[in-house]
Amino acid sequence: MKRSIPDTATDKIIKMREMVKGKLSEEYKGTRPYRQDPIPPREQLYQYSQITPEVFMSLRQSLGDDNVNEFVMKMEKLKERYIPQQEAG
Repeated sequence: MKRSIPDTATDKIIKMREMVKGKLSEEYKGTRPYRQDPIPPREQLYQYSQITPEVFMSLRQSLGDDNVNEFVMKMEKLKERYIPQQEAG
């Protein structure tokens, strides 16, 4: 079956977009996004502590379990670094 002209054009545009996206990500790797300042670790931990179970469930539905688990692990490691463990008295 012969491909239609719109399908061929769409495929070419998608291919060009992916190529440009790849080149931009290589060129700007390690830079911060436009007009965004990094959030200090303690502020990240505060925001993390304010997330309710309902929000986690919503995030799991929209982003997937793997992404949410990765986020939780990142925040738990950050918590270990910035919040000292209290010794049992």
